[in-house]
Amino acid sequence: MGVWPDPMRGAAFAALIWLGLGAPVLAQSENMDCAEEIVITAAGASDLDLHVAFPCRPYAAIDVRYGPILIPEELSQDGTLFLALPRIAGISDIRVDTGPQQLTGSVPNGAASLSGSVAVFWTDQPRWGVLQDNDGNTSRQLGFPGRADLPGLDLLVTGADEIGLSVPITQDTCGRSLKATIQTAQAPEPEMLSLSVPSCALVGHSVWIPVS
Repeated sequence: MGVWPDPMRGAAFAALIWLGLGAPVLAQSENMDCAEEIVITAAGASDLDLHVAFPCRPYAAIDVRYGPILIPEELSQDGTLFLALPRIAGISDIRVDTGPQQLTGSVPNGAASLSGSVAVFWTDQPRWGVLQDNDGNTSRQLGFPGRADLPGLDLLVTGADEIGLSVPITQDTCGRSLKATIQTAQAPEPEMLSLSVPSCALVGHSVWIPVS
């Protein structure tokens, strides 16, 4: 009576294995560290490094709000994001939003920021112009390319007198009507820019559009 038949012994052994191996898995899941974090550090006199962590939100879409400028991004496999951003005068914090969670970080004190800043959101893809100043400095591209809900953008921060779009006339753009959205750090609302590209007889030339 004290010895189980072989089938019962096997079932009991399987139950012991399930109890022994299953419990730690549940405990690990329940104790997983999902603490969110935002860290902003100065990188030289004119740049910032942004580090964001949402450990329990891998590959989540995330919006980075830098003053009035909205940067569409996506978290990595481990729920992190690293961005290098130019320091913009007058902006004291950066906010990130995944939908369920929001975090805000303060911009550290640093050297005087360059006064001119313009962001171009490429409503009509692909990018059909180059954002630059009259000293020849060009913008940096931001925004995760897989975010179809929001267009990518170019951001230029400069101390030059004039910022504009240099638009090459190509076989793909000649004769077309193209649109982009312009956002400056000083303006609360973005403005729509529409351009009627000259005819294909001028392919190889370019158009300069002042935007600031």
